[in-house]
Amino acid sequence: MKARTLLARLAWMGVAFCATLGTSTAAPGPAAPARPTAATVPPSKVVATVNGESITYGQLEPVFKQAGTLPPEMPEAQRREIYREALGSLVDDLLITQFIRKYTPAASAVEVNKQMTELVAGLKTQKKTLADLCKESHQSEAEIREDIAHELQWNAYVDKRITEADLQKYYAGYKDFFDKTTVHASHIFLKTSATTTTQDKAAAVTKLQQLRAMILQGKIDFAAAAKSYSQCPSAPTGGDIGTFPGSMSLMRTSRGWRSR
Repeated sequence: MKARTLLARLAWMGVAFCATLGTSTAAPGPAAPARPTAATVPPSKVVATVNGESITYGQLEPVFKQAGTLPPEMPEAQRREIYREALGSLVDDLLITQFIRKYTPAASAVEVNKQMTELVAGLKTQKKTLADLCKESHQSEAEIREDIAHELQWNAYVDKRITEADLQKYYAGYKDFFDKTTVHASHIFLKTSATTTTQDKAAAVTKLQQLRAMILQGKIDFAAAAKSYSQCPSAPTGGDIGTFPGSMSLMRTSRGWRSR
């Protein structure tokens, strides 16, 4: 399903729902094992249960394939993480589907057929067919229809609750994202853990603030500071972490503290 795409377009609603759905009785299965192969796992195998509804390996495999062909040398830990993220996306989608199903009437077949007709027409302008889309998205026509029905249902729910003022406020708050502004970033990262004391965490923040001041004063080059002090694998390259939407500043992450 493609609820993730819909959430990206209506992110402010997604944040609200995440808070609500976080109390759900969704129960993804045990910690994901190393990614199995299609040859060894039957499509009917249940990989997670969400409020009594099952997610099967047959549903998971197409989502996993969207990550593309993984290089043979990829560490097993990274493969496991990609598997978990694929499963997590399906759990998120099903939670949202269950929520919308509960509070909004299903889309009519007429509406779905109209959207399908428009989709096929749009594909033709790109010299593509519905079969091409199915191949690219690793979906069947029935699954695409299901996605459209869910999107129509979601839109019906949202239209009753969003005002123009809400949209303008959200746009203003995330203007860089909508304007497709990107930044090339580097960072200096200091690790902490669940057992790190409050004093040590404060010391990490102070250290980063001191480094930032020295960089701004020209006493040390950022790349040199990253190579000497950062505890991230990006340290040897001067803390370079690539290009992405948004901005960075001194902030706490799940693994430590970092500074741009």
